[in-house]
Amino acid sequence: MFRILAATALALPAIAGVAQATPPQTSMFLGTDTLTISKGLESLGYEVVSIGVDESGAEAEVRDGDYLYDVTIDMASGLIVRVESDGDLDGDV
Repeated sequence: MFRILAATALALPAIAGVAQATPPQTSMFLGTDTLTISKGLESLGYEVVSIGVDESGAEAEVRDGDYLYDVTIDMASGLIVRVESDGDLDGDV
């Protein structure tokens, strides 16, 4: 019985860490300008590392704990169109 309790106690932090790191959802409205997009991502609990605009729309690199995501937003509609995991903190958007 003690072994089961000890194993459970050791596994809980790992399970909790995985549960907390969730990427932003596609088709979510964030806004049509970089300030509104940045504030929207921050209100969802993400740290905005960098944000920029190019021909594909606005792109933001955000952090959720130890996880990084590249988020692409359509500037015309204000919707998230793509979310990708980012393996490095390089500020490239």
